[in-house]
Amino acid sequence: MPLKIVPPRAGKTPNYSIRGKYLGISVDRSAGTPKKSVADQQLKKLEAAIERGEYPEKPKLQSATFLSAAVAYMKAGRSRRYVAKLIEYFGETELSLIDQDSIDAAAAAIYPNVSPATRNVAVYTPVSAILHHVGVDIVVRRPKGHKGKAKTLFLLPPDAFAIIRAANAIDEEMGLLLTFLLYTGCRIGEALALTWERVSLDERLAYIETSKNGDPRTVRLTQELCELLGPHKKAAGKVFRFHQ
Repeated sequence: MPLKIVPPRAGKTPNYSIRGKYLGISVDRSAGTPKKSVADQQLKKLEAAIERGEYPEKPKLQSATFLSAAVAYMKAGRSRRYVAKLIEYFGETELSLIDQDSIDAAAAAIYPNVSPATRNVAVYTPVSAILHHVGVDIVVRRPKGHKGKAKTLFLLPPDAFAIIRAANAIDEEMGLLLTFLLYTGCRIGEALALTWERVSLDERLAYIETSKNGDPRTVRLTQELCELLGPHKKAAGKVFRFHQ
């Protein structure tokens, strides 16, 4: 039933009422006026508020504090690690006052002589989780270098082939996937997205439709790899059954 204006009830109230349902929201409230024209305006304002998601009004978080949010977070069974120091720092600070600047200041004050990666784990991540747990919509920017230092690792041939042999002993197709990655240099996502329609064993080529930079590229296959892939060749479908 759409919203409608209900006339005043004699002996009850001189004001019009607004009743009905709009966009799934039930309404039964006074228009706050004895004038029909003003009540009509109130109805239109109410419909607009419902469309914007402003009615019914949601509980405001201004009175909620970091302490109450952290307690609710822990009572829900979430990790308590690092929370004690955050409570000691923020205490009864209202959630509406916690923003990027205050989180940055907390990280510097609580952990002044640690790496950005440690600050991220001990401050930025738990604060973001606590705020999101109680419904605070905030995007927390992590400190520069929060992922730590990138390390480039490599395998010597004996190590690489030992891993492939171990994979073959468990699942031959897993061993074949690792061999494909080793011989082509493809990323795991590229290999798992590859289909037989994009592989030509006769020409010893595989066509990668989407690479890291978004551009397609052609990968040359070794004769040994083609011989390994041959028994598994299908007319269509994914080359490897695994999911990332």
